[in-house]
Amino acid sequence: MTATGKLSGKTTVVTGAASGIGRAIAKRFAAEGAAAVVIADVNVAGGQATAEAISAAGSRGIFVECDVADPEPAPTTPAGATRSA
Repeated sequence: MTATGKLSGKTTVVTGAASGIGRAIAKRFAAEGAAAVVIADVNVAGGQATAEAISAAGSRGIFVECDVADPEPAPTTPAGATRSA
């Protein structure tokens, strides 16, 4: 991943990034130089896989298991991450 992209050094959060468009966006943010990409999703296996792929490519992938449609249990910071690849 490039460290000189539009998101160089930034931390990003992508909801629904366990698959599909969300996963593609998360990977793009990493490609644009994001230092960390937080994956927020209810799909544990897919979220962990996305975080691992991002970490393997050079950014820090962090998975947070949560349902963003339910505001009560959603973590407010990456400190709520259940898995860091």
